Amino acid sequence: MYLLSELLRENNHIHTRYSKCASHQMTVSQIVSRARQLGLRKIALVDHDHDNAENFLQQQEELLREVRACQLQEVPEIIVGAELSAFGVGKYLLSEDEMKKIKFRLFAVNHYHLPFWEHPRSSSARAYAEHLLESTRAVVQSGLAHCIAHPFVANYLKKKVADYTKVTQAIRDAELADIFMLSNEYNVSWELNYRTIFADPSFARRFWQIGNEMGVKFLFGTDAHTLSGIEEPRVMELQIETILSEKVSV
Repeated sequence: MYLLSELLRENNHIHTRYSKCASHQMTVSQIVSRARQLGLRKIALVDHDHDNAENFLQQQEELLREVRACQLQEVPEIIVGAELSAFGVGKYLLSEDEMKKIKFRLFAVNHYHLPFWEHPRSSSARAYAEHLLESTRAVVQSGLAHCIAHPFVANYLKKKVADYTKVTQAIRDAELADIFMLSNEYNVSWELNYRTIFADPSFARRFWQIGNEMGVKFLFGTDAHTLSGIEEPRVMELQIETILSEKVSV
């Protein structure tokens, strides 16, 4: 069983100013200063590939230079990765060779708000659940993924469906257990995403409890787009521990 206090000492989902949706204040130096202030031991900088797909690796090199310029202390450890788009079953924006050059590969499967994202033929909750499961399974089996970002939650569909939590309700416990077992085989982690815990707390409990029962590896991230989005660990722990603590079973 994971201790939240240990998970929260890392933030594996922080966007820099290179992500168009992030604040211009999200420079490496500002992010690192905030992380040190909060006592974080590791951070991962993961910008969206879809903002600059044609020159993404060049952008990564620029970001790495900024990291080297400000990493004068050992803490926090700074990882330069990417939030990569798996916009359909087996469909990616970057080539396999390009993706393999990225140190930390955090895959997003559920960015349904983006215009190029694949949708199932039916708009039913179960159709979206099956599409998410199939797309995520393909990412896990690709051998490319280190971690899955904000898994399965459908809050990106809130403009398309009346109640996006119906999608995660349509995912069966046994289906979660099966894909967790697959991720263990391929050594893929699952993001415990601060935002989505509150967006879909009922699913967050199932995800957390079943994942722990299956022995999966969790990584924590706040999906920060602003400096204030790099949250205080002790405050977050108090906020989310009651949400995740209710017992569920496979």
